[in-house]
Amino acid sequence: MNHAPQISEDSSAADRTSAVVFELTEPLWSVVTFDICAASGLVYEQAIDLMEQLDSEGVSGVCIVTNETAERMIKNQNGDSGG
Repeated sequence: MNHAPQISEDSSAADRTSAVVFELTEPLWSVVTFDICAASGLVYEQAIDLMEQLDSEGVSGVCIVTNETAERMIKNQNGDSGG
């Protein structure tokens, strides 16, 4: 479910920037590693903080993805093709 405002090709730079800021402040983000989803439902700033913490602890393959992507990754790891 995408709650972000829709941006048309004719939108101004300010509209596009506003939409990006909106997405970054919504709990749409997850932190994943090669092996696990460490957390979901984070705003982007929280995801950055967790990613940096895990990286400082030596965890490999840490990245930020959307919650939707993390859910697909978990399903694929569990052998569910989702289709």
